[in-house]
Amino acid sequence: MKNSILFNFTKRSLSANKTRTAVSIIGVLLSTALICAVFTTVTSIHAAMLKRTIATEGSWSAMAQHVDPKKVDALVASEHTKAAATSTVLGTTQLSGDAYTRSDNGTFQIRTLPQQLKGTADAANSLTITPAIKTGAYPTQTNELALPERYRDVHFTDANLWSDEKITVGSTIHVNLSDSTSNADNTAGDTATNTQTHSYTVSGFYETAIPFYGNSLIASDNQLVALASSNSANYTTKGRGMAWFELTGFSTQDELTSFVESTLGTTNTDSADDAADGTSHDAHTDTADITRTIFHTNLMRYQALRGRSVNWDALWNFGLFLAGIISVASIVLIYNSFAISVAERTRQFGLLSSLGASKKQMRRCVYVESLLIGLIGIPLGIAAGICGVAVTLQVAKQGFAVLLNSSGSETVTLSVSGFALALTVAFELAVLLIGAAVPALRAGMQSPMSAIRQTADIKMNRRLTRKITSKTRSLYARFAGVAGTLSSRNLSRSSSRGTTIVVSLAISVTLIVITGSFIRTLLPLIEAQNSYSDADLVINLYSNKKQSALESAKTLERIDSTIAGLTRQESDLTFQVPASMDASSLTDAMRAYLTSTSYTDIPPSDYSYYNKDSNTFVSALSVHVPSQATWDKLAQKYTVDKAQGALVLNSLVTTIDEKRQLLEPFNALNNMQLYTWSSDNSLYLLLNAAGQIVVPLYPDEQPSAGKDGTDQAQATNSTATEPSSADAHTTTEPNYVPLDSLGDKITKHTITSIAHVKNLKSEAPYLAQESSSNLVMYMAPELAQKIMASSNEFKNPIIYVYYTAQNSAKATEALTDALNAAGLNNDVYEGSYKIFDLSTYRRNNQLVTQTMLLFLLLFTGIMVLIAIANVFNTLCNSMMLRTREFAVLRSIGMDEKQFNRMVFCECLSYALRGLAVGAVISIGAFWLFWKFVLTTADLSSMGTSFTTFKLPLSSLLDASICVVVVLILSVIYALHKTRSTNVVEVLRNEVI
Repeated sequence: MKNSILFNFTKRSLSANKTRTAVSIIGVLLSTALICAVFTTVTSIHAAMLKRTIATEGSWSAMAQHVDPKKVDALVASEHTKAAATSTVLGTTQLSGDAYTRSDNGTFQIRTLPQQLKGTADAANSLTITPAIKTGAYPTQTNELALPERYRDVHFTDANLWSDEKITVGSTIHVNLSDSTSNADNTAGDTATNTQTHSYTVSGFYETAIPFYGNSLIASDNQLVALASSNSANYTTKGRGMAWFELTGFSTQDELTSFVESTLGTTNTDSADDAADGTSHDAHTDTADITRTIFHTNLMRYQALRGRSVNWDALWNFGLFLAGIISVASIVLIYNSFAISVAERTRQFGLLSSLGASKKQMRRCVYVESLLIGLIGIPLGIAAGICGVAVTLQVAKQGFAVLLNSSGSETVTLSVSGFALALTVAFELAVLLIGAAVPALRAGMQSPMSAIRQTADIKMNRRLTRKITSKTRSLYARFAGVAGTLSSRNLSRSSSRGTTIVVSLAISVTLIVITGSFIRTLLPLIEAQNSYSDADLVINLYSNKKQSALESAKTLERIDSTIAGLTRQESDLTFQVPASMDASSLTDAMRAYLTSTSYTDIPPSDYSYYNKDSNTFVSALSVHVPSQATWDKLAQKYTVDKAQGALVLNSLVTTIDEKRQLLEPFNALNNMQLYTWSSDNSLYLLLNAAGQIVVPLYPDEQPSAGKDGTDQAQATNSTATEPSSADAHTTTEPNYVPLDSLGDKITKHTITSIAHVKNLKSEAPYLAQESSSNLVMYMAPELAQKIMASSNEFKNPIIYVYYTAQNSAKATEALTDALNAAGLNNDVYEGSYKIFDLSTYRRNNQLVTQTMLLFLLLFTGIMVLIAIANVFNTLCNSMMLRTREFAVLRSIGMDEKQFNRMVFCECLSYALRGLAVGAVISIGAFWLFWKFVLTTADLSSMGTSFTTFKLPLSSLLDASICVVVVLILSVIYALHKTRSTNVVEVLRNEVI
């Protein structure tokens, strides 16, 4: 009976103050919606990343290579194996290393298409990625093969691989195969080799890709992989090839790997990451013959298998972190609502206590009230959160497609998880119970007499008396007279209520400032990133064994004018050339960098690029040669010689003290020496300890005698680390030969007409605005031709051609078809050109930015709404709790003007304190963001924009306006409610 009475009392309390109840329900709804949205977004992103990983890397958990067939059968028979497939190696042959191979030790290998061992056909075929057929079809007969697309129209002439003509679909190729067959009685997998000549018909050509072991059927090391029909051989009898397994029933990666290793008994085990970069094996090991097992760690990261770098954990940890922040803000809202509710019903709780209600029953009233609010708010919040995520994902689907690096329609779609919903309910129930805990304790601690008399409302003591009569409070009296005095005393005796309002305002201010500052920081960064070039398309032309980049450029010039909507805007020929200069032309910052430990570790020991004693600096320059029309504009603008002049980009991205910085290298660069030589190899300059310019030469590069007839091979050897080209030589230790001793083999070019520039955006908007780790020079075309003609090294430069296009995607497709038809190719390995769609790149950047901003704004917007609801609820209810006080003031003659002035003074105090506290917190948070993110990130494209800390004044102004608006709306509503009550009625109810 008592429970029924208390329950009815709780329901009447909720209905008696509909505004407070509605605001509390809205607060719970917003909190639940945001928590549900966070967890649902996490599950949706997790599901999308899992789906993409399977689509691009396969659904395999483990891949075994050249493992004993009996052990493979044992793993297939396990209840943990959901699906399994194999590809059998029919045979291999060694190639001699001519035009169609990747290296001197290349091999030709034939493998079968996937063969189903367990699971459905679709599951078995999706275990690893089979390349798409670009021309023709997959082989279906045992005498058919599919080859990589890059070998179409190639005439095989190797001793072990040959064809009668250039191969196309239907052509016949001949191959001497080493047919490896395992010894079924030998568990070690020993093989017997038998070489035979086979002839195959080419059924098609598959799309070239960069494959990784496990992820791709055609993964290989220095191999030309041909695909045969799935019925050409059986792994059980051959014992050579790959087997893929999809495994279930494990909770950790270690459990899965231990089970597979114990079943297969292999000793060489890697992750898919190791297999991709080859870090697990010696560089000279032929991985095609290794018996090993690889584990798909990328997939495990999204399958909730605990282990190394588990992305599943990272996503959920981030979601739990956000949910924790939301919960803290929501607890404050619930606490304020119930604290005011309990304070408003002090008399009622006193009456209940006098009628025999226990402390536990009165506490239960408050908890029941919170659960009733949750019973309405939580389901509505979950529904709102799911709908909000669905709409948001739909709006941001293109941005997520870019984030997933999806070339098709793959994006993040709504994925509702029962676990996420249960976690949302648990979080919100915890919020309700924690928020109501302290008010519930206060309700249970009320004594009957003090509650009825309300003697606990105000307890005067010395501290409160001093506070009320302090000089600070007298300022209110000077400003607003009697109304100001009353407001100051109200603020003093209701300090806890005022603190609640101030904290709520401070939270709102902090959220607005941090969000606004982040957005104002992010947008310029994206804008700078997108200002690489104004071009829509850029084509990179390379030299290969078939033709040079210069020849490809002539072909391109004939073709691009025929593409509708495509307009050539700029060309840029690039090469590298070594240079020396007087170090006095360098800035102090540049010289300090050249002597820093972050730079001196780069050259070999005992050698350097900068010598203080000889005052000399040597460096490799990245030379860019624009079109003649563009160069004429640049030469006129910067007053350099049109035929022999050069511009140096006076910006260099460096790393100093582990921080990326932007330096100005030069202050007064008057001349510079460039060096070329007759060799086909690159010329590499260093300074020895005496400041003399030396060249590291290998024995096969050195001339037999120098200009003076002396043998240069007697130069001192060094044990320093070799240059990057050392792997092409017979020794790893070069001789360091003085540059002057090379005589007429070296050509020196002195440039005296030089200017330095920060960027060329205004004069050359289509030219790439580079700022790389190398010094960059823009050179007159006439001077560049002179330098290139002096050395065989520059026979194969790289050429960039920039275009604008009405439709960049269509132009890219049309240009690719035309170039391929003209004999050029964009092969991954030996391509003569690459096309980059800069317009789509900029658009993708914008989509990613918009997606990030959308989620950031939605999250912060709802958080701000929670904070505003908190302020509104607290301020309105604190005003309405003072109905008796307001009635008394009106009854003794306080007019409307004085009353409004009193309320204005109180709200002004709340606003100023809330803004001050929020400003301090938000400025501190933004400083931390600037200190540990902006100053350490690579923001070289932004110049010096973030080198000094700037107050987020614009965001503070936004927060101030928001706070003022919320206070005004809250006070207007509260005063409207208090004025609608009858003074006599209020006083009569207080007496009764």
